[in-house]
Amino acid sequence: MPDRPERLPHLFLRQAPHVERFTSPQAGGGTFRRAAHDRRQHGQALRKQLEAAQNAAQRAVPPDAEGIVLEFKSEPGYELALQSLDVQRSGSSFSRLASRSGGTGR
Repeated sequence: MPDRPERLPHLFLRQAPHVERFTSPQAGGGTFRRAAHDRRQHGQALRKQLEAAQNAAQRAVPPDAEGIVLEFKSEPGYELALQSLDVQRSGSSFSRLASRSGGTGR
């Protein structure tokens, strides 16, 4: 950079600069605890369970019904991340979400 004229002649660099990678102060996702799963396998298993529930509902629910009721349970000691459900991308919608504690989590 010696070829460039100084744009800030009042600042003096006494050392050669070094590069540091940027890390966001919001990185890490907070303190939400997740069970140790292979994310791809877990996602595929959840998708299969949802498809099975949809197929069962199509057989059992009258055609004029406005929807089906699904119950999600977490593993013991872990909360469900209900706020992160991607309803826009999936085309699903929820009319009511409730959380309760005290179950076995199975």
